[in-house]
Amino acid sequence: MAKTPLGAKIVSAAVMLLSIPFLLTALLIFLTSGVVSQAVENLLGGLFAGALIITAFILFVLGVAYASVGVALWRGREWARVTIVVLSSIWLFFSLVGILVGVWPSLLSFVLNVFLTVYFMRKSVRKKYR
Repeated sequence: MAKTPLGAKIVSAAVMLLSIPFLLTALLIFLTSGVVSQAVENLLGGLFAGALIITAFILFVLGVAYASVGVALWRGREWARVTIVVLSSIWLFFSLVGILVGVWPSLLSFVLNVFLTVYFMRKSVRKKYR
């Protein structure tokens, strides 16, 4: 397999860094869910603790997914490149919708996702991932 391009390594490092807030938030929720749920149990009942645990689990899964894709991009795995292209294309659509309804911070997301989609679809980059 050919050497992973520098741009892909930068993106993979960023994706791995994005996993950290998900994992830390999940850990924080797991560690504090008992205390928090007891504090609001009288107001919301027992559903709150369950919702906290489900939220923590989802955040944990997302964090592991981000870390896995980041590591796989770094190692030059084709499935990770395809995953980035598909997800950035989906977010490209949502960013465009955000821009059209006047959410101007979506412009930054749009530009980033255009870059990711175009970069990882370039022939020279695709060749490195085969």
